[in-house]
Amino acid sequence: NVQTGAAHATYGRVLISVGKNASVTLIESHVGDGAGHQTNTLVGLDIAEGATVRYVKLQDEGLGTLHLGTLAARIGEKGELETVMLAAGANAARQQIFIDFSGDNARANLTGAGFAGGKRHLDTTLVVNGPDGLWYCDDDSNGGTNPQVTFNTPRSGTYDIWVGTYGGGTA
Repeated sequence: NVQTGAAHATYGRVLISVGKNASVTLIESHVGDGAGHQTNTLVGLDIAEGATVRYVKLQDEGLGTLHLGTLAARIGEKGELETVMLAAGANAARQQIFIDFSGDNARANLTGAGFAGGKRHLDTTLVVNGPDGLWYCDDDSNGGTNPQVTFNTPRSGTYDIWVGTYGGGTA
């Protein structure tokens, strides 16, 4: 749990290795007041063969906050990563995700939600650069404002994933 006040910056860096066939739930929480500050985090996950990681991130900082978050994961054979990322406050917030599917049958399920108060509008966008070098992009799937990119037979390798918001004519 990271709490910051006015005119502060935090730069948290953590690497977590999850052993073969292990299971773990990780919770990352960022809470702050309305004063201006910056949060910049990096969580690295090394998920071994058959291991499962459930990763929950809550970001609820004040409107004066700039929040930049990175999740970088390597998933071994039959490993699984499940994420839930909830954003409830900041002047600007960005979460980027980089995944290396380094083993056969490695899986990732990425979910999340943003909660905007007042006149703020959230519209999530998704951009994926696959191991084949191709770009996959989506803004509004299935008639809503949630993006979706599906790989029915995903290739092994690194998938660079950017999640952003669109609103007010800018991305």
